[in-house]
Amino acid sequence: MKTAWKPRDLVILALLTLLWGLNWPVMKFAVTDYPPWLFRVWTMGIGLAALAAYMRWVGVGFSVSRSDWARLAWLALLNGIVWHLISVYAIRNLSSGRAAILGYTMPVWVVIFTVMLDKTKLTTRQWYGVGATLVGIAALLWDELGALTGKPLWLFIMLACAAVWGLGTLETRRKPLPNVHTLTLTFWVLMLASAALLIGTSVYEYPQWRMPNSAQWWAITYTGLAGIAFAHVAYMHLARTLPSVVMGLAMMLTPVVGVFSGAWFLNEAVRTADWLALAALSAALLSVVRR
Repeated sequence: MKTAWKPRDLVILALLTLLWGLNWPVMKFAVTDYPPWLFRVWTMGIGLAALAAYMRWVGVGFSVSRSDWARLAWLALLNGIVWHLISVYAIRNLSSGRAAILGYTMPVWVVIFTVMLDKTKLTTRQWYGVGATLVGIAALLWDELGALTGKPLWLFIMLACAAVWGLGTLETRRKPLPNVHTLTLTFWVLMLASAALLIGTSVYEYPQWRMPNSAQWWAITYTGLAGIAFAHVAYMHLARTLPSVVMGLAMMLTPVVGVFSGAWFLNEAVRTADWLALAALSAALLSVVRR
C-alpha cells in the first residue's frame, strides 16, 4: 500500500534537490585546502548529532539485534563507507559539477546490477538509458584526456563510487532488514562510515591536521546539517511517499544544480562536454525510472 503524499512533500523535494546540488561545490571549496577525510569526520559528527536528536524526538530507537549486524555492516560498506572514503578525494581532483554528474549515474548502475544479479532482461528503454550514460561518460573522459590539467583516473574512481552506491541501493532493496527502522539503519551506516573515516584520517592525514578556518567551518556546518542530516531524513521520507518518477526527475536536477552552482560559486568552467554529459544523464535517468 502506497503512502499518500501531500503538497508540502513537493516543497521538501525542491529543498532536497537545491541543498544536495549546492553541497557539491561547498565540499569542493572545503577539501581543496583541507584534509578531505578530516573534513568528512567533522561533517559526519554534526550530521549524526542532528540525526540522533531527530530520532529521539520522533521516538525511534538505536538498537539493532545481533543477527542483523553482519547484513548491516555489508550495507554500510556499499552505501556509506566506500562512498564517503573515496568520493571526497575524487571531488578534490575533479570539478564539483563533473563529480556530481558522475555520482548521479547511480540509478543506471542499479539497473545494470539488477540484470547481472537477478538475471533480468533490459527493456528497450533501459538499453537507451545505459547507452546514454556511456555517451555522457565518454564525453567527460574525452575532455579530461584532452585537457592539460585533466585527471581521467579520478573520473573512473568517481564512477566506481557511483557503481558501488548503485550496488548498495540494489542490495538494500533485495534483502532489506525488516526489523530495523530506516532511520536506525541510516544512523548506523553513517556511524560505521565515520569510524572508517576517522581511522583513515588518523593514519594518513594526521600530519595535516589543523582546526578549520571560519570559511571551512561554514562549509562543514552546511554539509553536516543540510547534506547529511536533512538530506537523509528528507530522502527517506520522500522515497516512501512520492512516486518513483518524481524522485527520478529530482535526481536529474541535482547534478544540474551542482554544475551551475559550481560555475557561480567556484568559477568552474562549464564546457561543451559538461553540457553533453548533463543531457545524456538526463536522458538516461528518464529511461530507467519506472512509473
